[in-house]
Amino acid sequence: MKNEIKKQIIKAPKQAKYLSDFLTDLPKGIFNKKQTNVGGTHLALTHPENYIIIAPTVELIKNKVENQANLPYPVFGLYADVPNSDFREYIRKNEVHHIMVTYDSLPKLIRWLAALDIDAYTYNALLDEYHLTLLTMGYRERAIVGMMEHITKFSHYTLMSATPVADEFVPQVLKEMDYTEVEWENNLILKPQRIRTPNPYAVAANIIEMYKEGEIWLDVDGISVQSEEGFFFLNSVKGIKNIIDRAELTPDEVKIVCSDTLRNRETLGSEFKISGSLSENRKFTFITSKAFEGSDFFSQTGVVYVISDAKRKHTLIDIQTQLYQCAGRIRTESNPFRTKLFHIYSTGYATQTKDDFDKEQQERIQHSKVIIDTQNKATKEIRLAYRPRLSKDLESDFILYNEEEDRYEYNEIKEKFAEFAFNLTNSIYKNGLALRKAYSEAGVDAGDEGYVYADEFDDQDFIKSVSTSSFKDLLIHYCHLRDMQLLYDERELIKQYEREYPKFKYYYERLTSAEISTCKYVERALDEKIYSKSPQVKNAVAKEVFLAFKLNLFYSLKDAKQMLKDIYKKVGSKASAKSTDLSAYFEVENTARRLDDKRVDGLVLTRRK
Repeated sequence: MKNEIKKQIIKAPKQAKYLSDFLTDLPKGIFNKKQTNVGGTHLALTHPENYIIIAPTVELIKNKVENQANLPYPVFGLYADVPNSDFREYIRKNEVHHIMVTYDSLPKLIRWLAALDIDAYTYNALLDEYHLTLLTMGYRERAIVGMMEHITKFSHYTLMSATPVADEFVPQVLKEMDYTEVEWENNLILKPQRIRTPNPYAVAANIIEMYKEGEIWLDVDGISVQSEEGFFFLNSVKGIKNIIDRAELTPDEVKIVCSDTLRNRETLGSEFKISGSLSENRKFTFITSKAFEGSDFFSQTGVVYVISDAKRKHTLIDIQTQLYQCAGRIRTESNPFRTKLFHIYSTGYATQTKDDFDKEQQERIQHSKVIIDTQNKATKEIRLAYRPRLSKDLESDFILYNEEEDRYEYNEIKEKFAEFAFNLTNSIYKNGLALRKAYSEAGVDAGDEGYVYADEFDDQDFIKSVSTSSFKDLLIHYCHLRDMQLLYDERELIKQYEREYPKFKYYYERLTSAEISTCKYVERALDEKIYSKSPQVKNAVAKEVFLAFKLNLFYSLKDAKQMLKDIYKKVGSKASAKSTDLSAYFEVENTARRLDDKRVDGLVLTRRK
């Protein structure tokens, strides 16, 4: 039987605000500090012994290095492109070493220390925001696996987070570690408020427009207080640019904190520059996952908005972990909105059932074990040939290579990541009720109703005022514009509709306005209608009609309709069957017969068309 996590509880004194108020060192093993902004990393950076702080992002390292003026020991940041000569100079000048390093650069740090005859494993080690080892496994597998191979070799190591991953997704290797948790007397209670919408980006643009008009007033203990800055957490640079364009923002209104890559620069365009978290505030700050954890922002009246678009999996936020991290990023204690957070989200794009996932997962587990067994029994040449498949991410199985022992092993962390990712994309964001359940399981009160739009929140007027028009309303307006004689401005509006909703043009050019109206402007019904009118379906229906119906025979209208209904079902069409549909295939003579002394209306097919 697998071990369950056994927790040791540390009760913080009633007046304690920071870990340093009652701890002198971080506990060994997993450390759940339960709250952000309580000085966990600070405790390591002020410790009198050598410390290696392993951080998930370069942004977090730069944030701490740039704010080290009040620290007792100099801090060195090591990540890609940092020269070895700078590192050697730091080691030479300082007796106490506090080194912050990314997952990727930890093996390099160990090598550099060894070159100076220093055993890195004699240092204390802190893996900061350790929950990200699971959350980022999908695109940082090699860095995380390499880092985890080293972490337990240190003389004293701590895996710290304010928001650990739920127990069911924790790998067994972590469950076997010591686990310490802090109980705080004065918990900072997060008050998230959900805005469910078909178009999260449009809602964000509406919020920005309200900021421009000075209309963001929120309730704080019964008093209406104005917010003058918005912090938008969205893990999509394309999504950020979409919102900027919708809201017609200018560069002097915007601060964008994301990875400084050519791709992101190209997406944002030459006008909009990428900033660091500590750069000068603007009215609107956009933040990708680069700064979800560990980076500090300061604002007297800023409000956090977290955006999750179910159509784009990389934008989904885990309620148990990342939501809390986003909420804790504004550090200004006098900010009256520190406990407030608006989660703007869409739902309903699950693509796989739980049973199908479980079946697929078991197949991957078994296949992985077969590959591991086969490779470990193979010749050295074959094992060597197989290794690049792992380093180049050509395998989706749960396999890792142990370089020290020259053998393949099972990668449980990757298995747990697959389970976590499925739960996030196909369960939590399946619908509003499922999301509410996720809030509840994370210990967050998110209201009584899971899938209402606004009426469960304190700030009802605000939420209602930023809600977007429905798909139906927008399509009705678009069709109206297309049907009428247009002025120049209206033609421009049509183009804007078609940029944001390409399907509108697709529907209008394939269906008549009357047909669109008959479908009640419902997206699924419109897609079904177009499918039914496709050449492939038409040809299949015609073939079946000519086989089923005979010339010069009488068919009651009821029978003709049922026969057509059966044909449509057979070819997969959801079209509504009508006896008049036969006129597309035959010359039809409407008539009546007496059957069983009753008049029966019907038709005779006289000739094929």
